[in-house]
Amino acid sequence: MGSNYEFASNKLDIANLSLGEVAKDVLKICLAETDCFYTHCIDYEGGGFCSDFDSTWCKKDSKAKSLVFQSRMVWVAAEMAKFMLAESQQKSVLETNTHITKSEAGHIHSSSFIPRGKYTYEDYICFAKHGMRFLIHEMFDNEYGGLKWLVNANGNEVQQKHLYGMAFAIYAASNTYEVTGDETILDFAKNLYYWIEDHASDQINGGYFEFFERDGTPILKLCNKYGGADYIGTPIGCKSLNTHLHLLEAYTSLLRVWPDEHLQVILHKLVDLFNEKMFVLPGYLNQVYQLDWTIVSGDVSYGHDVEAAYLLIESAELLGEPILSRVKLRALKLINHSIEVGCDHDLGGMYESGSSVGTELDKTKTWWVQAEFLNALIFADSIDRNNGVYINTFLKTWQFVSKFCIDREHHGWWWSVDKEGQINSDRDKVNQWKAPYHTARSLLNIYQLLSRRLKLQDLIIINDHKK
Repeated sequence: MGSNYEFASNKLDIANLSLGEVAKDVLKICLAETDCFYTHCIDYEGGGFCSDFDSTWCKKDSKAKSLVFQSRMVWVAAEMAKFMLAESQQKSVLETNTHITKSEAGHIHSSSFIPRGKYTYEDYICFAKHGMRFLIHEMFDNEYGGLKWLVNANGNEVQQKHLYGMAFAIYAASNTYEVTGDETILDFAKNLYYWIEDHASDQINGGYFEFFERDGTPILKLCNKYGGADYIGTPIGCKSLNTHLHLLEAYTSLLRVWPDEHLQVILHKLVDLFNEKMFVLPGYLNQVYQLDWTIVSGDVSYGHDVEAAYLLIESAELLGEPILSRVKLRALKLINHSIEVGCDHDLGGMYESGSSVGTELDKTKTWWVQAEFLNALIFADSIDRNNGVYINTFLKTWQFVSKFCIDREHHGWWWSVDKEGQINSDRDKVNQWKAPYHTARSLLNIYQLLSRRLKLQDLIIINDHKK
C-alpha cells in the first residue's frame, strides 16, 4: 500500500519543526497506520480480524485468531471513532462560541489542522461492532464462561485461559460501549469482570492468578503439559507486572462507563497494589513475583514502567484524591528513572530492558516501547511544563522514531530496530501481538495534548490582539 500522505518530517530535520508541524505529522502517521490495519485485517467471511501480514501488507498463511489481537483491534476502532467524534464536536463548539468570531475559531482549529484518513466515524463504529460480534459469539466459552485464548478457522481452540487476554477484552468492550451505548456489549464486559473476580482473585495474598484451565481452575504448578511458562512468558505459578497492569487498564475503562461501587473498591486495591507491592524507589517496577509477592525477576522493562505511569494516573483520576496526588508523584518518578537509565541520550529512543541502575542493557528499540515512551513524555510535560527535560526528550525520541521506526512508504511501525536504527530481522507489520493499540493510543494522545497547548497559545494571541 503506497503512501498518500505527505509527511513534514520527510522534508525537514524534525528538531527544526514547530510543535504544530509535529502534531500534524503524528496524526498523519496514526491515520496512515490505522488505514492499513482496517483495510487489510478485517475478515468479512470468518469474522474478526486476520493477524499475519508481511512488511508490504501481503497476507500470510495463518488462520489463527488470538484474543489479544481481536480485542486490541476492537479497542482501537472504538478509540478512533471517539477521536473523530470529539474533534468534530470541538470544531462546532468553537464556531458557535459567542466570544470568538467564526474566523478566529477557524484560525484556532486550523492551527491544529486535522488530516483526514480513509475511514470515517461511522466506519470505525462498524469495525468495532464487527470485532465485538466475534468476541461474543466465537471467543466466549458458553459452557464454563470466560474467553478462549485462541481459535482457528477449522474450529480448533486453545482450551486454557489467561487473564491478560480477558483484560483486553474488557478494555475493548468498555470502549465500544462508551461510543455505541449498546447494552449487550456492556453486559459482556460485566460478565467477564464477574468471571475474573470469581476465578482469578487471590484472596490470601492479593492480586490475581493469571493462567487457568478451561473451567477456571488456576494453573499454579509446573507440569510437562504446559512447560515452564504461560502464554505471555510468565513462569507458571507466578504473578506478573504485565498482566496486572492491563487488568488495571481494563477495570479503569469499565469503571468509566459503569460506576459500580464494588468495581471502584477493586480498582482502588489494584492501584494500592502497584504502590505497595511493585513500586521501588527511586522509581521502577519489578516484573515477576511469586504468589506472595516475593520478587522473582529484578530486571526492569522500561516500556512497562512508562506505560504504567500513564495508566496509573488514568486510574487515579477516576478515583480522585487523596490517591491521585500520590500516584502523580510516583508516576513522574517512574518516568524520570526510565529517562535516566533506559533512554538513549545520544540518539533518542528507549531501550528494551536492563537493570534498575541502567546496566545489562538490551539496547533493542521495540515499536511498542517507543510509542509508550513518547506518550509518557508528552503526558509528563502536560503535568509539569516547567521541566524542559520532558519536551526535549520527546523531541529527540520523536526524531529517532520518525526516521528509523516507521515505514514511510508502506506505513506501520517496524517491530524493532537496533541502537543506531537498523531494522531487525522481523519486518512483519502484523502478528497476533502487533496491533495498532500502543501506537494509536500514543499518537492520538500526543496529537491531542500538543493541540491543546497550541490552541491555548492561539487564544492568548487572539485575546492580546483584542486588547
